[in-house]
Amino acid sequence: MRSFLLLTLSGIAVAACSACGDTPCEKTKTCNVGPDPTGSTSSSGVGGAPSTSSSSSSGVGGSGGAGGGMQTVAASFALGRAHGCKQLDGLVECWGEGSIGQIGDGSETDQVSPVGVPLPPARAVAAGEHTSCAILDDGSVRCWGADASAFNVNEDAPSPVAVSGVTGAQKMGVGESHRCAIVQDKTVSCWGLDGLGQLGRGMFDSSTTAKPVVNITDVIDLAVGGNHACVATGTGAIYCWGSNMQGEVGGSITISETTPLQLAGVTGATAVAAGYSSSCAIGTGGAVSCWGNGTRGQIGDGTGQSSPQPKTVTGLPSPAAKITGGADHFCAILTDKSLWCWGYNNEGQCGTGSVGGNVLSPSRVNLDNVTAVSVGFETTCARVESGQAYCWGKNANAFGNGAVANSATPATVPW
Repeated sequence: MRSFLLLTLSGIAVAACSACGDTPCEKTKTCNVGPDPTGSTSSSGVGGAPSTSSSSSSGVGGSGGAGGGMQTVAASFALGRAHGCKQLDGLVECWGEGSIGQIGDGSETDQVSPVGVPLPPARAVAAGEHTSCAILDDGSVRCWGADASAFNVNEDAPSPVAVSGVTGAQKMGVGESHRCAIVQDKTVSCWGLDGLGQLGRGMFDSSTTAKPVVNITDVIDLAVGGNHACVATGTGAIYCWGSNMQGEVGGSITISETTPLQLAGVTGATAVAAGYSSSCAIGTGGAVSCWGNGTRGQIGDGTGQSSPQPKTVTGLPSPAAKITGGADHFCAILTDKSLWCWGYNNEGQCGTGSVGGNVLSPSRVNLDNVTAVSVGFETTCARVESGQAYCWGKNANAFGNGAVANSATPATVPW
């Protein structure tokens, strides 16, 4: 019950992550990144890029090789509250806070630099607030850290635990107490607690075994929020389910939606992202729309107001290609490869160069040629075409650079 995030597997994608916002500090979300053959991506994400890594979505730009062969870069990476994980050539390494086993090396100790996780070959990683997961080459999923089973908060695991019922996983996300994955037949399976309909089965049906979400097919992207989830389908439609107390599922505010609800107001959707209690999507022409809790600027329309109906994010100069969401902030990579973030900025995670306050409309991060982005609890990391990675916001070992100092502007990191 301490984390949420999202992950994907295909090329440059964006992931969703989190920050401590309108919810208790234990309610957060993260994202992961990985390569995206299609070039489109979403987070959440929390986050998630088009269906695999890129921060919010499973794969994130970095995609695998660094430009010019200057350095070896992770094929996917993901951030939690104060830890991170990366996957390269099938090997997974994690770093940062390890007090609840989120590093996955069998210990409960912090690690200032990446250490290996004992796993079979993997193709993508994901991270929640204090949780980490990996999709293996065979399409199965393993998780470690806080509440590794996504069902019992006392079941923390310092080593990877297999998830039952998941086959052919393509992308996944981690919520506060539930997880979901796109599987081989382009449907979605979820597992964990279901007190708010998070599993999307039309009933309150908590389960440690992954079970199919009802009434959705041809899923191309997935984003998992605190207690809700959203997908984009091949028809360009968006469906969400779970907690709707802040309008994060859409429509009108209700306690919860136990079956997927089609969102009105966004067409041609290619990517979705999720925060703790807000959601975003890329629609026709690369326009970005957000809905749900906007009290910390998450909606991005300049008002700082919440809305259960999608609102257009203002101030983006080019169409969006990828998007990822955290608990209370979102980031989008545009077609011109610039990076823009908005929302809660208490630790400088929006990359404006200042700390504090809410960024009510998108602000450009001082990086060019961005190919991937991952959003953590109060941390954001991105990779550029050269292969160099940067992080900003709260560090506390989350940067993986052997330091703990925070940074309100992009700081280079060694992975």
